[in-house]
Amino acid sequence: MKNSTSNFGILDSTTELICEDSSLLPTSYFTIAKDGESIFTHKGETSSSGKYLATPANGNIVLKIYNTAISDQADYTCSIGAGKHIYTLKVEGKY
Repeated sequence: MKNSTSNFGILDSTTELICEDSSLLPTSYFTIAKDGESIFTHKGETSSSGKYLATPANGNIVLKIYNTAISDQADYTCSIGAGKHIYTLKVEGKY
């Protein structure tokens, strides 16, 4: 499993983070956290903002972050079973 991967998002666009795990099944339980706070689980988004969508498919979970903002710059942790992947998102653009 990966320890940390850096990704770049573009301000005011849709950003995708891909969590890769060959053990992922369509029925797998997973959690995605932003700076340690849960934002999405296998049951859906943990808030009603509509900002995030996570879709599991083919050994990956694709997290979409809509209307990427400076506040989205963070460490995202994807947990599947006992494993964890950490993705650092940096946001680029004029601000």
